[in-house]
Amino acid sequence: MTAVEVIHEMAERDGTHGSRLFDRSQLSLEWFSVREVKVRIGGEQKHRAENGGVAGAELPRTEPSGRDAEEPRLSRSGIVRSGAVAEVRSTKHWVGRNWMYGGFLAGLFLLAVAPAALVSAGRPLVLVYLQLPIYMIHQLEEHYDDRFRRWINETIGGGREMLSTPAVVVINVVGVWVVDLAAFYLARFVDVGLGLIAVYLTLVNAVFHLAAGAGQRRYNPGLATAILLFVPCGVWGLVAVSAQPGVSAADHVIGLAVAIFIHAAIIVYGKRRVAMLARGSAEPA
Repeated sequence: MTAVEVIHEMAERDGTHGSRLFDRSQLSLEWFSVREVKVRIGGEQKHRAENGGVAGAELPRTEPSGRDAEEPRLSRSGIVRSGAVAEVRSTKHWVGRNWMYGGFLAGLFLLAVAPAALVSAGRPLVLVYLQLPIYMIHQLEEHYDDRFRRWINETIGGGREMLSTPAVVVINVVGVWVVDLAAFYLARFVDVGLGLIAVYLTLVNAVFHLAAGAGQRRYNPGLATAILLFVPCGVWGLVAVSAQPGVSAADHVIGLAVAIFIHAAIIVYGKRRVAMLARGSAEPA
């Protein structure tokens, strides 16, 4: 009899019928004390032999002794909590590895609905809107197979983890998607000049990729879409929004400052992380 079958039968005898706590197809033995499972399996088999192989015979409860007594038993609530924690970790891992694919599909959808949704919005606002979907397409080239993070950790981080996977997700979801969405709403309902935040975010990132490519004289993750999408759409958006009445130098300053701040904050964070990791490795074990 396997450990899963013993645990499932134990749950049925206690009145849970196994349906609330255990799924035999998904049960993971890491949730339980392996030694306790082994003890219960052995006791179950021995007791069945003594009772003529009757499966429903009640297994007498015995107190563990020795090393078994020292190990805490997991309650049902503990098992459920452990399963929930494992599920959350699994979801976070999946998001960290696949967010750019979801963003790419969302970007294509945003491009598809743009003609109908923005038919009366005017060219400047449309170009502000387009900064988000083209950035999402760029992110697929940039972060496919985790290659941007590995590239920046190697080239700028000196082989240390300058950017972790959770940091990459936060930077791109909050620092790009949320910022571009906020810029579009500000341009639509407050001042079209504030849409320059999204435009400059695109252009500053394009400059980063172009400068890195020129300095290293080789391709870097995201360079192709920076040239093909960011430069033409960013410049077009800059010209169109700047030509609108009421757009002032202050709007340009705000847009450029926000874009530079986001990119500078990433570099500062990464440098501090590398320095912290260097100090940690230099300390004696």
